[in-house]
Amino acid sequence: MKKSYYLLLMLFVAVFSGCKKEEEDPVDKIFSFDIKNEKEFVATKNEINAAYTASSNGFNFPLPVSGVAGDTEADFRENNTSTSLVTDIRVREVYLTMPDNATEDFSFLEKVDIYIAMDKDDPNPLLMAYNRAIPTNVGKKLVFTPTDASVVKYVKAGEYALILKDYKMRRQVTSDLSITARITYTVTANPLK
Repeated sequence: MKKSYYLLLMLFVAVFSGCKKEEEDPVDKIFSFDIKNEKEFVATKNEINAAYTASSNGFNFPLPVSGVAGDTEADFRENNTSTSLVTDIRVREVYLTMPDNATEDFSFLEKVDIYIAMDKDDPNPLLMAYNRAIPTNVGKKLVFTPTDASVVKYVKAGEYALILKDYKMRRQVTSDLSITARITYTVTANPLK
């Protein structure tokens, strides 16, 4: 009996000695949730080809995607919080897609950064996500790496602009591009505020 008790104790110690408890704020864990925003837009052939020509000559002008909006207050209410209790919002996932039947794909791009701004004329946009190594066989979905920047002021505003800039293109395009931007944010709220 003592031998089996000793064996059980050693097993317990072996199992739990390898577990490392991560330090995590319990409030953040309990009061974090995801929200999603989506924006369909058309990047015209003329805009893209003009950007290609400009970038070939050493210029890089931004391509704005205005009016991305979500019903953030409704998203917050759905998660039992409100705008006033939200303390932080970080980008979790960003990607652009084209319809399956589109004649183009994202292979015309070599790299591109996505900035978030209060509007398309905001002089201080914030780098939100990037893809600086787009493969030539990328297809119709372009996934970005999010930065760790807080975007709380933009998302809480309810409407914001995305700005595609610092891009490099491989070629011109042959048609207008219907694109959907999909963004997932992780929201942290503090109910004790």
